[in-house]
Amino acid sequence: SAERILRELVLRKDNFPAAASSVDEAGMDEEMCNYFINSSHNTYLIGDQLFSSATSEAIAKALNSGCRVIELDVYDGKDGPIVTHGGTAVRPMLFKDAIQCINDNGHNASEYPVIVTLENHASKETRAVMANIMRSIFKEKLWAPASDADRTSWPSPAALKGRIIIRDKVKHKQDN
Repeated sequence: SAERILRELVLRKDNFPAAASSVDEAGMDEEMCNYFINSSHNTYLIGDQLFSSATSEAIAKALNSGCRVIELDVYDGKDGPIVTHGGTAVRPMLFKDAIQCINDNGHNASEYPVIVTLENHASKETRAVMANIMRSIFKEKLWAPASDADRTSWPSPAALKGRIIIRDKVKHKQDN
């Protein structure tokens, strides 16, 4: 039965998702790429993906539960960049409010870095506005490699405590 399969295969103690963490959180001195990171999808949604709302409360809940990767779907809005689930009836929120929420709640549950993944559908002009918003709100928390030489390896989570990393594509399909 499906219940037996779930119990015997998926929920076994030696199955990775169900296994206890063996990470020594006191150290965390290896490159970031050596760790699994607690992440989320559509973090901004307070409910379903069709008719709910994008809210700061949903983002804060994820961060305060220990989530270290926050996904934001960003689009052009009439009053600036917005976060919403495209092609649905989801009520959007301002990108600025999402970034402020991440800044305010990002390190409540953990000092380790927060990665903001942008599913970016915004125009070049709006992306420039987004960059200014992130710089002005995150300030010294915003981390970027200092040089091209720094891009060959990642710092450790311990070295990035209190920092926020932005993950976005270099080339966007809407620019073609």
